[in-house]
Amino acid sequence: MAWKVPSHLPVVQCVLVRRTGNVLSGLSVTLLDLGPPIPGTSEC
Repeated sequence: MAWKVPSHLPVVQCVLVRRTGNVLSGLSVTLLDLGPPIPGTSEC
């Protein structure tokens, strides 16, 4: 995952997600884990 903070380097972090469902029954994404910011990017 990456996002831009005005006047700073982008923040980049790894995420672990679980995707379930299908187009007919509906899709779901569950966040399981959020890693620390990757070195060389801006702090949160």
